[in-house]
Amino acid sequence: MLEKYFSAPKTLRRLRGGISGSHIDAFADNLEHDGYAPASAVRYIRAASHLGCFVQRKGSILEDIDLNLLDSFRSHLRRCRCPHFKRGKISYHVQFGVKLFHRHLVARGICPSESGPNPPSQPALVTAFCDWFRTHRGVKEPTLRQYARGATDLLRTLGEDVAQWNALAVRDFLLERASQCGTPTTQALITSLRAFLGF
Repeated sequence: MLEKYFSAPKTLRRLRGGISGSHIDAFADNLEHDGYAPASAVRYIRAASHLGCFVQRKGSILEDIDLNLLDSFRSHLRRCRCPHFKRGKISYHVQFGVKLFHRHLVARGICPSESGPNPPSQPALVTAFCDWFRTHRGVKEPTLRQYARGATDLLRTLGEDVAQWNALAVRDFLLERASQCGTPTTQALITSLRAFLGF
C-alpha cells in the first residue's frame, strides 16, 4: 500500500524493486496498522529500501540480515554511496526504520529470529511516565515508544537518581545526541524530553 505514502511512479518502481521490494507494501501496511504517522512511515519505508540496497551491494540476501549486519549498515551510513540515498549524519529514523523492517521480516519467517540476550527492561520511571501520558493525554503507542526511548536514554546516561541531575548535565546530553543526528531527530528528542522532565 505504498500509494498511501508515495505518488511518483518512479519512486514507487524504485521502492518495489531490489531485494526488499517484494516486502515493502506489507511493511507499509504494518506501519499504518501500528499507528505510525505518515511522515515517520515514509522515513521507515525509505530506510527499508536503503537496507535492501546495502544488503544487495554486499552480495547478500534478506535472509542474511541479523544484528551484526544491522551494525554494519549503521557504520555504512556516514560513507554511503548507494543510489538515491544521501551520505551524512546517522539519522535515528533510518536506524529505527531498519530495525522495524528487520522485525517485520523475522515475523514473516524471512529472517531467523535473534537468539541473543533479551534487551534491558524499561526503567520504572519511564513506565510510569508512559502510563501517565497515555491516560491523561491519550497518546498513541508509536508516540509513547518514541518518548520512552528518549527518556530511557537520558536515565541510563545520567543515572536513575534524578535528584542528582542538573540543567548542565541535561544540556550536555542533548548536545552530544545532537552531534550524532540531524535537526528533525534532535527536535523530536527535545520535545519528548521536555514532556518527560515536566512529568
